[in-house]
Amino acid sequence: MTRFLLILLPLLLVFQQSDAQQTVSSGKLVEYPNFQSSIVAPRDVFVWLPSDYSAKKKYDVLYMHDGQMLFDANYTWNKQEWGIDEVVGKLLDEKRINSCIIVGVANIPATRYEDYFPQKTLKYLPAENIPEDAHFNADNYLRFLVEEVKPFMDKEYSTNKGVEHTFVMGSSMGGLISLYAICEYPNVFGGAACLSTHVPMVLSNDKAIKEKADKWSAAFRDYLSEHLPQSNSRRIYMDRGDATLDAFYPPYQDELDKLMRRKGWSEPMWVSKVFQGAGHLEEDWRKRLDNPLQFLMGNEKMEKVERVEPAFWWCGMKNTQLQLMVYGTNIATYKPVINQTNVVLKSVHPMESPNYLILYLDIKNAQPGKFSIDFVKGKNKLKYIYELKERQGKGEDKIGFDSSDVVYLLMPDRFANGDESNDRIKMKYPYTVNREDINARHGGDLAGIMQHLDYLDSLGVTAIWTTPVLENDMGEGSYHGYASTDYYKIDPRLGTNEDYAHLAETMHQRGMKLIMDMVFNHCGSNHQWMIDKPMRDWFNNPFKYVQTNHNKTIFFDPYASDIDKLEMTDGWFVPTMPDLNQRNRYVADYLIQNSIWWIEYANLNGIRQDTYPYSDSEMMERWCKEIFEEYPNLNIVGEVMITNSTGTAYWQQKNAFNKQANTKLKSVMDFHLQSIASKAFHDETSWNTGLQLVFEHLAYDFCYPDINNVMRLFENHDTDRFLFEVPTNLNAYKQGIVLLLTIPGIPQLYYGQELLMTGNTKIDFGYIRPDMTGGWKEDISSLFEVSGRTAMQQESFDFMKKLLQWRKGNEIISKGKMKHFMPRNNVYVYERSYNGKSILVLMNGISEAINVELEHYKEVLDGKKKAKDVLTDRVVQLVDKLFLEPKGVLVLEL
Repeated sequence: MTRFLLILLPLLLVFQQSDAQQTVSSGKLVEYPNFQSSIVAPRDVFVWLPSDYSAKKKYDVLYMHDGQMLFDANYTWNKQEWGIDEVVGKLLDEKRINSCIIVGVANIPATRYEDYFPQKTLKYLPAENIPEDAHFNADNYLRFLVEEVKPFMDKEYSTNKGVEHTFVMGSSMGGLISLYAICEYPNVFGGAACLSTHVPMVLSNDKAIKEKADKWSAAFRDYLSEHLPQSNSRRIYMDRGDATLDAFYPPYQDELDKLMRRKGWSEPMWVSKVFQGAGHLEEDWRKRLDNPLQFLMGNEKMEKVERVEPAFWWCGMKNTQLQLMVYGTNIATYKPVINQTNVVLKSVHPMESPNYLILYLDIKNAQPGKFSIDFVKGKNKLKYIYELKERQGKGEDKIGFDSSDVVYLLMPDRFANGDESNDRIKMKYPYTVNREDINARHGGDLAGIMQHLDYLDSLGVTAIWTTPVLENDMGEGSYHGYASTDYYKIDPRLGTNEDYAHLAETMHQRGMKLIMDMVFNHCGSNHQWMIDKPMRDWFNNPFKYVQTNHNKTIFFDPYASDIDKLEMTDGWFVPTMPDLNQRNRYVADYLIQNSIWWIEYANLNGIRQDTYPYSDSEMMERWCKEIFEEYPNLNIVGEVMITNSTGTAYWQQKNAFNKQANTKLKSVMDFHLQSIASKAFHDETSWNTGLQLVFEHLAYDFCYPDINNVMRLFENHDTDRFLFEVPTNLNAYKQGIVLLLTIPGIPQLYYGQELLMTGNTKIDFGYIRPDMTGGWKEDISSLFEVSGRTAMQQESFDFMKKLLQWRKGNEIISKGKMKHFMPRNNVYVYERSYNGKSILVLMNGISEAINVELEHYKEVLDGKKKAKDVLTDRVVQLVDKLFLEPKGVLVLEL
């Protein structure tokens, strides 16, 4: 006999039965031998009553399969028992579960498999996979429970008849029929516990057992996909061990768990546990029986406030209304009470899900300190201590980023790994850490940024924008951070909230600024909101996937159709990023308040808002208004990925193009410049190519009400790199960097741009997001050190550093006017001037040396005879001509 067949013995052996009276350690056991049925063959039914049973009380009822194995080991085939009477009695004495009755329905050994096999699974199997002699009978067995046993119990005993008080439990094949029962009768059973569920489905000893198990379990999952109750509307408990027969279950249970998550199930309404060392016998199930019992019938005293967002707030804010989102099992059935003189509970809003409660508080007269929020239901009271902190400084003290800054964008996971201990922190969803995989996590973190602030500071960077750092528990591909699963928590693989605040403080001590990347349009599909939706309209298209059309022109298109507008604003960005409905008042208040919390907590200098046009425009206008009322000197840049200056400018505040509203958004991003930059500087200049593209692009700066608040970029984490391949010389690169750092606006660099990083998005976005070599201990060389760079990388680094340090505090660049000349003889020239001082930039747009006739530019030279070359520190004589090498550039201080 093979090992597998030996392990299957608990499933196959005929159970021995006895007419003798079984004994129990607590409570009272009533036996109904050969309980008669018009649906199935007669079988024994056992009813266990607690010791204090009274007809004057109402009791929850738990229906259990394999009833002859529950109470007395003297009458079981293997001399083992669940010990249900002892475990339930103890939990009742400790008041850990509600008063309950246990109904044990015995199996008939010869037909146990057929009675417990989920019968409708057969509809999802090819006919050739169904045994011809099979007589599956689960549907009738469940009818027997629902139509005959339950009515008998409700008539003879004092039961709570409602679905929320009726449960079903079993192990092995009994686990299968329990899960099947809650799918077939969700209006009868409020919860199911499935222990060591026999998810392979088959009883076989042939060599094809795995193939057969794969097909049958997949068919059962197909059934479940269509028949599971609405997510989190019932309680479903699953578990397994890892020994004996349970050792075969992991791949099948894992697939079942994935299905449950996809269908929206999550704690506290669904759990799937693994018990190390546990096998497939009654003694194993007995040891952990308290888990499913408390999960299904936990006393109300086990209910608790699991989370309040935000976790704390501050006194002295200009907006004195505070929204609290309270989360906890059945919390909406409680009444909140605040007995604090200066804290007023203005309104209470239960959500459609019973697990959410939203409170609005007036804290106008509140003082810093802690106070109690009591949640009351009958005699049950839950206490939560909330804190209002003292505000550090005023909102006006927070200084935003502006045109005097150079913003350095980096992706924390790819920049540097400063703390290896957080690389493989356990999350709810599995993920991979593998630096060889461009879509896996690589281990970079906040500690890595902290350890390289010297590098960035010495380079001349004045502000850092990181891609999102909030928890992004999305399994594979989670490294980029744009699908948040917790708006109040830094992803633990990057660090902690305290680490983030410390990074900001350290940067401020260096005179550097920190910009946080936020995403209001969507969250991750693994967010608790998606798993347990607070309200049906918390999301747009909450129950089906509708793809956004990404057509950002519809907002100013005079001919746009209503359907195109709706698809743009309410469609999902991608299937894993459900679209938040900012028209929902509670969603809008939550997001606005969350951004204020992070500004206050981390002392931020600004926000970069992702996918700006995708969110509700009225809500975004309100957001900007409230942010700038609280922090008038802060800055926000919105990602408006439109490669057209007019379309981008539409979103900047006070723009006459936008006749519908004033967006109140201070800054936007110049993606048109990004789209032309590589060709403009690498191609030869002619009447319609090369530097002519730059000249024509900048001519459209008139579209912007505030050109100094336009963020200029050549590349970022979503675009091709400025360099597709390593250049043979740096002339075109230097021209581009000079322009980026000297035209009006806020320059944005992308990590590695100073070191000639290359890449394009045609194959995969991962290729434009490589690791910064040297940020990991195992790296042989380091780009952070001179010794780790090529000669050309060192040249580009030194060039960038010189320009950045020269730009610091240079008001000609940050505040000055600009005048430019259309390319003449393939040379592009422009002037920046402020308070009587000026600089002149000259660029040769072709790969041949040229002598520039200065007479044409006398209006900006203003008779000056010499100038300082910023790039070489040499003095340049301004005589008749200036020499420009092929693709050369001069930056002259006049």
